[in-house]
Amino acid sequence: MNFKPLFTLNAIIAALFGAGFLLLPATVLVFVGTTDYTISTLLTARFLGGALLMAGLLLWFIKDSNDFGLAQKSAYLAFTSTIVGFVLTMNGVAGSEAVIRSKAWLLIVIHVVFALGYAYLLFLAPKNNNSRN
Repeated sequence: MNFKPLFTLNAIIAALFGAGFLLLPATVLVFVGTTDYTISTLLTARFLGGALLMAGLLLWFIKDSNDFGLAQKSAYLAFTSTIVGFVLTMNGVAGSEAVIRSKAWLLIVIHVVFALGYAYLLFLAPKNNNSRN
């Protein structure tokens, strides 16, 4: 099992979205199709940006670790986070107060691709007792 390519891609995407939400929340909210937002929405988007940036940086540093246990546990965390993100995105798209509109498909595709990647590596990939991440 080699987590490095998936960690690298996930780190880059998370850090880019994180930096966008942190530095330019109104622009990113418009990009995902949110048209009605308040100061509270912008502040919440900045908090999300900080969390995404931190997650991206953590994955970036973990990708080079030689500790298989750390990499595997990090992959479980990323998999869980991806599933939760997918559910929240679907709620934001289909809820009675839908806030994510035009570009929701992009967020959904990102979550599905990462969920499938982590699911494969964690549950379906051939196990190698001597493997390193």
